[in-house]
Amino acid sequence: MKGFPFPHRASKENLYEILEQIQGIVENSDQFAEFQFCEMEKLSKNDLQLLMERRLISLEFTKQSYNRAVMFDKPGRSSIMINEEDHFRLQLIDSGMKLESLWSLIQSLEQTFEDKLNFAFTEDDFLSDKYGYRITYFGFDAFACFRNGRKIKVIISDF
Repeated sequence: MKGFPFPHRASKENLYEILEQIQGIVENSDQFAEFQFCEMEKLSKNDLQLLMERRLISLEFTKQSYNRAVMFDKPGRSSIMINEEDHFRLQLIDSGMKLESLWSLIQSLEQTFEDKLNFAFTEDDFLSDKYGYRITYFGFDAFACFRNGRKIKVIISDF
């Protein structure tokens, strides 16, 4: 987000302002009606463990809770981490080969934020002409905006 340092360098006031802006967007958008908003500092260790096991948050995200939050939908396939390593991280996980529908959904969620937040993008940025938005702290995330993983569960039985 333009005008804000990345969370690892941001002040408590910066983190709070980012959290407030994103929470305001979420509360005023029908698109997030099915999402649950949780401030990290109010979650128990058991809650954090459950969210990690369901891959809704990362281990790193549990290490600092001040002015950080997670949102997730009821089925637990979508999550948004606020003030993780980047200002916010959108993540969708689902079974089956639903790549097009997942891509469409994540683009829609991202567009909701883009319409209301000032993303860091200018013509003067040395990478913007070549790579677009400068919205990630880690360079490799700029190139891995869509990861596709497949797991196959094999059950072996003695019949």
